[in-house]
Amino acid sequence: MKTYGYYLTVSFGTEKLSMDHVVQGYFSGVYTKEEADAYLTDLMVQKNIQELLYMDLFLVDHHGKIVSAAMDEAVGIDVTSRQYFKTAVKEGLTDTSDIILSRADQTQIVITLTPTINEDGEVLGYTGIAIFATYFSRFLEDFNVSDSNGISL
Repeated sequence: MKTYGYYLTVSFGTEKLSMDHVVQGYFSGVYTKEEADAYLTDLMVQKNIQELLYMDLFLVDHHGKIVSAAMDEAVGIDVTSRQYFKTAVKEGLTDTSDIILSRADQTQIVITLTPTINEDGEVLGYTGIAIFATYFSRFLEDFNVSDSNGISL
């Protein structure tokens, strides 16, 4: 994964997660918080095997509270003041934050949040992915700047 495609890749990843049967099922009452938490945790562990990239996978209700997450300490956090939440609610679009501090543990992260929409087009809640900002530092180490002011990979 490269940074120029990062936002597109993470947006699609977040949107794909929002359509997952357990995510949809949690918002529809089929799965409990504990079942959704365990599923998100297992999914995050699987995704982090190749590279430590994901800090959290989480679900947000209509009131802006994180209601399920791979990271226990994230549950209950209010994200209503975050621009990515405002955009997802107001415009119904996936949004990616700038680098921000996690409210759970003050780690630098980037968040992507998307509406979770059922088959009838109803917004059930919101699905989010938190990526460690250190991913960008590692990526930038691979950049070369030439004498002609060009950047190459």
